[in-house]
Amino acid sequence: MFKTFISIVLIIILCGCNKITPSGEFWKAFHENEIDQEKFDHGPYGGTTHIKWSKKDDSKFTKKEIVEFAEKNGWWFVDEAEVENVINSDDFSYSIINKELNMNQFKKTRVLRFHTNFLIINEDAQRDTQNNCFVILSENLDSLTVYYRWGDF
Repeated sequence: MFKTFISIVLIIILCGCNKITPSGEFWKAFHENEIDQEKFDHGPYGGTTHIKWSKKDDSKFTKKEIVEFAEKNGWWFVDEAEVENVINSDDFSYSIINKELNMNQFKKTRVLRFHTNFLIINEDAQRDTQNNCFVILSENLDSLTVYYRWGDF
């Protein structure tokens, strides 16, 4: 019994400390010198990644580079929507950012939605989705926010 317990604990530790964990940490390599804030909160039942960037010069972020970067890392572009449509949506996927972020602060922005290999699950409502990563791109393309959540909702 004790050997089984130790084996389970070791597996949890190993999985929690390597790239198997679906942290979305690869986003830290995207324009790393322009990151303003980053927050990673990951545990055994789920986690969140929240990163904000701002351009330090007159250049702009582009949808193309964002999509290419995400897809290079195994996440697939699903669609994009205006923030007003996200706020007013009853789509379970959009409820993730509506619950966690004050979307009213993102007036006149676009939300790019990505499919990941990890689920977010709401057991009470019996709903799940793999469309659980969002890139919020400012109107003038000089700032963006990535919000990703997986696991229990």
